[in-house]
Amino acid sequence: MPALDGVPGSGDLVCGPLRDGYLVIAPQIDVVEPVETRLKAAGTSIYAVDTARIIAELDGAIARFPVDTARIGVTGMSHGGFMASYVAAADQRIAAGAGTGGFAPFVTPDDGPAPTLLLTRIAPRPFLLMAGTHDP
Repeated sequence: MPALDGVPGSGDLVCGPLRDGYLVIAPQIDVVEPVETRLKAAGTSIYAVDTARIIAELDGAIARFPVDTARIGVTGMSHGGFMASYVAAADQRIAAGAGTGGFAPFVTPDDGPAPTLLLTRIAPRPFLLMAGTHDP
């Protein structure tokens, strides 16, 4: 069973929806400070760039494979959980999602929209948000 971000048991966030016939996107992102600093100076962010890349990859998958576009999900842990919310907010084709952790350090205007703003852009589609106090 796959593991998200190397966490045992986390593959259920992917395998369950796969068994139910969903195409599941599971982004993972590694923020490299020098790159992020240059992107911010250019008026964008690693999150915007990766969101666009993930949506382009989804477009490619839909063009190449028989995808039920009503059954597309996104999930991730830590930064991947944060990215899952960005992708779901940006693309209405995402039917459901889940994000584990990843929100605590990203609630200031410099880092991107607050989680509540992202979730209002996802609603009324279901998105499970899980957060703890020890996400590194």
